[in-house]
Amino acid sequence: MLSSRMLFEHPRLTVAEDTVELPNGKTIQYVHYPYHGHGGVIVVCRRGDNILVQQEYSYPVDEVLYQFPGGKIEAGEDVCAAAQRELAEESGVVMTGVRACGWLYADNRRTSAKLHVVYGEYAGANHQHRPDDTEQIISEWLPITTIHRMVATGAITNYAMLAAWALLASTLQQAGDSRADRWVAPARGRRLILNEYAKIIIESTVDHLLAAEKGE
Repeated sequence: MLSSRMLFEHPRLTVAEDTVELPNGKTIQYVHYPYHGHGGVIVVCRRGDNILVQQEYSYPVDEVLYQFPGGKIEAGEDVCAAAQRELAEESGVVMTGVRACGWLYADNRRTSAKLHVVYGEYAGANHQHRPDDTEQIISEWLPITTIHRMVATGAITNYAMLAAWALLASTLQQAGDSRADRWVAPARGRRLILNEYAKIIIESTVDHLLAAEKGE
């Protein structure tokens, strides 16, 4: 970074413009969101053949979207501990066999914030359920096969949920977990599901390119 200036500051968002030199030697101005937090968690909780999902209204797109439970990681908090806390607060659920499955950038074009995917099995209800007053969340258990179908038909459009689903499947496969086959390969076959994920990624990339050409 050659220089930096702050464009906008708000308790929830900071926008800066940096002058940077790219690997090819070209100098550009880059607008981004400086991040000083500890990342977030996406929680995938399984109960038999069902997965806990949520529906929540998203103002920017003016739609109710499906998502996995999750939230921010507090200072000094372990990733798995954050997942347990967020799950209890949002859905009143406790997990066992909790494991971290990897992470992804929340938006690598604008911020360095990371989202960690955490998996666990349902272990019971937590009566300390304390949803945020600003959150209007509906929690429900959906069959794994239903989620596969929703992904394939475009009913799930939340990128973080799609990415977490694919990352979890890959992690279970690499670990030799016998449950991975049910996760990745429903009756129609593993190749079709992977093709659907590829289609979603390609469409998203094309949208970004078109937006860039229009200067959006």
